[in-house]
Amino acid sequence: MVIYGALGLQNNDRSLVSSIGEMVVYDAAAAFIAQHNADMEAAYSAFVAGTTEGYSEIFKLAGGGKLQRLGNKSRAAATKAGGKWDVAFPLENFGAAFEYDRVSYAMLTVQQLANELATVRTQDVGTIRHEMLMRLFNDDVRSFEDELADNPGTRSVQPLANNDAVLYPPVIGADSDTFAQHQHYITSGYTAANISDVNNPLPVIRAHLEEHFGTPSGFGNVCVYIHTNQVAKIKGLADFVDVNDIGITPGADTATVNSAPPGPGRLIGRCDGCWVYEWRWIPSGYILGLDYDQESPLKIRVMSAMYGLGQGLQLVAEDSKHPIKTSHYEHWMGVGVANRLNGVAMELTADATYDPPTAYASY
Repeated sequence: MVIYGALGLQNNDRSLVSSIGEMVVYDAAAAFIAQHNADMEAAYSAFVAGTTEGYSEIFKLAGGGKLQRLGNKSRAAATKAGGKWDVAFPLENFGAAFEYDRVSYAMLTVQQLANELATVRTQDVGTIRHEMLMRLFNDDVRSFEDELADNPGTRSVQPLANNDAVLYPPVIGADSDTFAQHQHYITSGYTAANISDVNNPLPVIRAHLEEHFGTPSGFGNVCVYIHTNQVAKIKGLADFVDVNDIGITPGADTATVNSAPPGPGRLIGRCDGCWVYEWRWIPSGYILGLDYDQESPLKIRVMSAMYGLGQGLQLVAEDSKHPIKTSHYEHWMGVGVANRLNGVAMELTADATYDPPTAYASY
C-alpha cells in the first residue's frame, strides 16, 4: 500500500503510529487519499466529462440541417445554432470516521491504519459508482435543495434524454430541421434469456447514439456495459468477436484487438460495431451504452476551491496535535447528467415500460 512506501516501511511492518510520529503518518495518509482521488478520475473517465464547481450550466450541442436557398438579394432567416438545455448538479457531503480512545490509540499500528484507509477507499469508490449509476439508470428528474450555492434554491438534476420538454437537434439523416424530443430509456421487448441474433439489443443501442453523433468508417467507439449474467448470451451472437487473453500470444489466423477505450469493467469483445464490457456493477437485466468519442454524459460537482476545504475525498484533522486520533473522512460531491444524448439505458424485458433497477429506483 502507498502509505508503507511513503513511510519507508515493509508491507508487513507492525510499527506503532505513535513511535513513527503522528504528523508523519498523517501526511502519508493524506498522500494516499490524494492518489486515490487521481485514480478515481481516471477510472470513470468514460462516464464523467470532468468536475465543476457550478451548480448549473447550459449544455450546448452543434445543430444540423441544411443551408437556406436564397435569391440574389435575399438574406437568410435567423436559425438556431444548435441544441442547448439547462442542467444542474447537486452537492452533498459523504463521510466516514474512525475513533480511538487513549488505549486503542496507544496500540494503533500502521497495519491497522492501512486497513482503515483501505476501508474508506472502498466506501468512497462504492459511493461514487452508486451516484453515477443512479443518475444514468434513473429516468426521473431529481429535485435537490441546494443550500450551499451563492444562489440557494431547488435544482432540477436531469437524467439522460427522457422525452421531457427539451428539444434536441434533428437526427442525422433527417430531412426535417425540426428539433424534437428523444427517449434514451428504452426496453428491448424481450427478456435477457431471449437474446439472440433475432433479438439483438446492441444494434438498437448503437442506433440511438449514432443518430445524434454519426458513425465513422469501420464504426466508432460505442461501448456497451453488461452484467455477468448476460455475458453468455451476448457471446453467443453470431457477430461477436472475443478479446484474446493478454497472457497468450495469438496465432497468425487469430483476430486481435487493435485499440479499445478504457473500462470500467473488463473488455470481453466486440459485436455489431460495439465494444462490449462485462461490469458486475451493471444491474442484471440492463445494458448501458455510450459513445466514447463524444463528451461523456456526467459531471461531478465539487466544493468550490475558494473555501479551502479541498476537493475529492479528504482526510480531515480535528486536532492539530493528534490528527490521526481525532480525524474523519469526508467527500463533498454530487453527480448530474450534462450531455443528455450520450447514453442509453436499456431494460431487458418484454414490458414496453422502462423501470429503473431496484437499487437505483429512488434517492
